[in-house]
Amino acid sequence: MKNRIEIIKSVTLIVLVAISGILSWNILGSKSGDQEAVPSTEAEEIHIQAKMELSTLLLPSQIVLHQDNSHYLTVDDEYLERIVTDFTQLPFSSYVDVTNYYATENISEAFTDMNAIELEFQTAIPFSVYKNLLTNSVNDYPAAEFNRIVIPFKGKSLYFLSLDKNRVMRATVDKQQLQLFINQYKELDQLSPATRLTVGQNHQFIYVPKEEVTLPIRLFYLQTLNISDFKKLLFPNLENVQQEITVAGEESTDGTSMLTVFQETKVFSFVKPQSVQKQTLSQATKFQNTVDFMNSHAGWDSSWDGTQDDGDGDRYRFAGQQSGEDRTVFRLQIDGRPVFNADGMSEIVLAVGAEGVHFYTRPYFFLDFEFSGEYPTKALISGEQVLEKLLIRENFDVENLEAMKIGYTMTQNKKSNQVILEPNWYIRYHNHWEEVDF
Repeated sequence: MKNRIEIIKSVTLIVLVAISGILSWNILGSKSGDQEAVPSTEAEEIHIQAKMELSTLLLPSQIVLHQDNSHYLTVDDEYLERIVTDFTQLPFSSYVDVTNYYATENISEAFTDMNAIELEFQTAIPFSVYKNLLTNSVNDYPAAEFNRIVIPFKGKSLYFLSLDKNRVMRATVDKQQLQLFINQYKELDQLSPATRLTVGQNHQFIYVPKEEVTLPIRLFYLQTLNISDFKKLLFPNLENVQQEITVAGEESTDGTSMLTVFQETKVFSFVKPQSVQKQTLSQATKFQNTVDFMNSHAGWDSSWDGTQDDGDGDRYRFAGQQSGEDRTVFRLQIDGRPVFNADGMSEIVLAVGAEGVHFYTRPYFFLDFEFSGEYPTKALISGEQVLEKLLIRENFDVENLEAMKIGYTMTQNKKSNQVILEPNWYIRYHNHWEEVDF
């Protein structure tokens, strides 16, 4: 930490000297030069921090291995990245809708009773988006979506499942290459025992840790982003923008758009009413529009690894669409676990149409670097124990339980510009994530 502070001091001194030199040169130049400066007509390029690859945004939330009637899982990012990289290299030859074959069965049960590798996603993924990751995909892909991929140990087929819509797509793959893939990832050395639970209106299966999980309570230092950069990005002409200081922070408007900055939580919200009739865009188009917009200004948060190289982002994941809205949600993720915050400090929410962005809310800070000292730890009970406690709650309906996940609760330490990430159990109940508080 001391070395980092000394480096910052040295860099700051160098920058100040450089600025002083530039200002001196400008003053002398303005006195001696007889040519009038011509302002640049090029639009200023906005670069916030980092871009993100589609493959990272669409990583599964966990990998589950079904073997001999037992289940094992991992949420490790490196493992997920490796398996997805190899999976997307497989040569697909066809897709067939086989939903009718499983119409009378529980789709989860039909596939998880076999030995198989399962990729679970935290939200529905359109084929029209995911096909961009498949190196050898056929041109004729289905107009469907999925939230799980099941890869049986035997055969030459794998299955894309939509548990919400009770739909199954079968994909055919070169048998030899598929077997090589399976042999590489059917080992258990990097996975932990899991328990299968039945939840939801469709009585689908979810997989949670079988044993107690102990995780550290982590602390990150924040680095605030320059809100002026976002103003340049979102307002076409800053000369028309009026600013007003409010109790919460500040508001800026050009008469058609409004940017509201909440200084306490370091979150802003931008709203621009659409001037044309609301467009009906596919989920795939909405998703791609938001990714293109975010990458156009390198708006993602990236991991700090001591090198200060912020070229590639890796900390956000696609978390779905807001119900009833044309808004796409990306959630902060740390070491394979989602981060939640009630004030919007861990989410980026966007709506981008034909006329550009018309809704954009996000934190204007990033997690700069992590405290390097020893952390206190927190022991979390098993997933099965969590469900047992939920079932005895008054008015709790297991049919409205959609998912269970260990995540981090982000709490702000306002005095020291830090955030604390505390591990907790979360459930998605009535299409909304909430912390399980016993």
